[in-house]
Amino acid sequence: MLFNAITGVLVAGGPHLAGLWMMPEATPLRVSFDPASNPERLSVSAAYSQSFAIFNDAYVGVGFKGLALSLEGRFARLEDEYKGTASEIAATLGYAHNVFPGFRLGGSFSYYQLNTPRPDVPRLQAFGLHLSSSFTVYDRWNVGLFARNVNAPDIGGTPLPTLLGGYISFLPKATIRTSVGLYKDQYSGINFGLGGSWRLYDLLTLRGSMRYDGEFPTFYLGFTLQTASISSDVLATVHPELPLSTYIGLNYSR
Repeated sequence: MLFNAITGVLVAGGPHLAGLWMMPEATPLRVSFDPASNPERLSVSAAYSQSFAIFNDAYVGVGFKGLALSLEGRFARLEDEYKGTASEIAATLGYAHNVFPGFRLGGSFSYYQLNTPRPDVPRLQAFGLHLSSSFTVYDRWNVGLFARNVNAPDIGGTPLPTLLGGYISFLPKATIRTSVGLYKDQYSGINFGLGGSWRLYDLLTLRGSMRYDGEFPTFYLGFTLQTASISSDVLATVHPELPLSTYIGLNYSR
């Protein structure tokens, strides 16, 4: 029973960074969700999160001049009759191009691999294609559209989530960024989200986002410390019925 539940989340849980998709800043962390946000400047990211006392997620990524490469893994320890570690590995390569000033297109390609301790289940593999676009409206508004796994891949006969969605971000002032958006996949209703950041000082930025899946709201709250070209993120995930989750990220950009 536990194996089936965990494998279902590994396969059908959508992007492991689902709570961070409403963060307004471009980063390699979003290469499989919104490749149009791939950074132009050199950016190297690493992150670790523990989700709901079940999953351990690890991520590394690098982006430069619109090209981004990332490697992401999710791991869960099984304690039932199939004792061992179940894991999903995703390697993603993406590219973004400025078609003309204010309009940007992006695409990325992911390789998925699912491993389980069950001797009767072989290593499963799949490939996913992701597309996105963004365009600037006036100076402070930005609109984005994205589609994840548009080729409708399946892994071991189970369809992977195909997400369709969009967002609008607004900068009311230089130190504040906000965004609101939604997406939909075949496993659930519409996911609505909003997020924002507030740079209090050159060193400290407060961050937060909320995702509502039609049943429960999930909140992501934390801060970023910025020193020269290095920034570190500390976030906590608060769900009304699940244990607290934590996220720690480190990014270098220049």
